[in-house]
Amino acid sequence: MSPGVSKEVLEIFTGSAGQAQKLADDLGKRFPADTLVAFKYLPTIRAQLALSRNDSSKAIGGLQAAAPYELGVSGVGAFSPTLYPVYVRGDRISRRIRATTPRLSSRNP
Repeated sequence: MSPGVSKEVLEIFTGSAGQAQKLADDLGKRFPADTLVAFKYLPTIRAQLALSRNDSSKAIGGLQAAAPYELGVSGVGAFSPTLYPVYVRGDRISRRIRATTPRLSSRNP
């Protein structure tokens, strides 16, 4: 698999949902038997897409496939995909906390 794939996956966090879906489809077709793609990249992309649709349950469910591989070492340098699933899971948890925590008033008493 090309090292450029890690950079493409990293872009899902800043790109459009349409681009992320195309990337997931492309990776699934090009690397159907690749463990890294099947258990890190695709679950991460799909979870990020679910979060963009405010479907946090689907995001967490999809990341379960990545859990056994999250702390394994792979990739090189800053574009290592090892913690992508952890990042998306943390983002989901953070969103849930923000949604359920009352906002503090900016008024002075």
